[in-house]
Amino acid sequence: MAIRRTRTKSRELRELRRQNQALQETIAKLEARLQLGGRDALHDRELQVDQALESLALKRFVRATADGWLQVMMSGTRTSIPAGLAVTITSQSGGRDYGIIDEGIYKGNPFDVVAGNLEATTTRLADVSMLFEQAPAPVVIGGITYDRQLTITWKDGGVAKSLGPFPSKTHATNPTPAGTHDVEIADYPHPDGQQYGVFGTVWFRIGHQGDRYVHPGRYSDGCLTCAPSNWQRIYSVLNAGRRGDGISIGRLTVA
Repeated sequence: MAIRRTRTKSRELRELRRQNQALQETIAKLEARLQLGGRDALHDRELQVDQALESLALKRFVRATADGWLQVMMSGTRTSIPAGLAVTITSQSGGRDYGIIDEGIYKGNPFDVVAGNLEATTTRLADVSMLFEQAPAPVVIGGITYDRQLTITWKDGGVAKSLGPFPSKTHATNPTPAGTHDVEIADYPHPDGQQYGVFGTVWFRIGHQGDRYVHPGRYSDGCLTCAPSNWQRIYSVLNAGRRGDGISIGRLTVA
């Protein structure tokens, strides 16, 4: 499914440029004062520049929601972005926050949202690694057979942790390819997952192209499909994972 990634000029982008110009003017004035004032002026300049930069760009994160998504306005269109996504607020006006998305498929896009939906902190997990392998024995849940298993490991504050193994499956003749793959930050709500409960529409793409995902389900067309009853626990780790490249949550090894 093609993803529309628009980067049109908007009032949010113009506002960011206006604030940036104002910041540059402030820096120029302080530099002029520095030439006249020596050490005290240098300290004053550094302090005021830091304050100006802080007011210009506030790092924030999308708050947790009941279904894992938050609707924002992007290029005049309501667009869902995942909980925990990193953004930068560039201005606030009329009860709304205006900013730029810092990661994921909409990275670099301007957006705005009702104030109160962004938080100063969020959970981040490092070194998220998934192992997808043949299970010792098939597991039958609700009449559906899961013959593979998913185990997740990560680091939380430097402490190694793990979750699973969880019953899972793929397609017999079109399996998830063997090897090691990046797994992306959630992209957009997947309606097919609505039947699988809380966070069922939050899927994580395997690799940086194609349509294979880690997701909950009872049947698989070639994705890594997890038994729905375990999805909330799996989601809690995957959605918090970050690999540090601005697009991935971690890595998947298919044995």
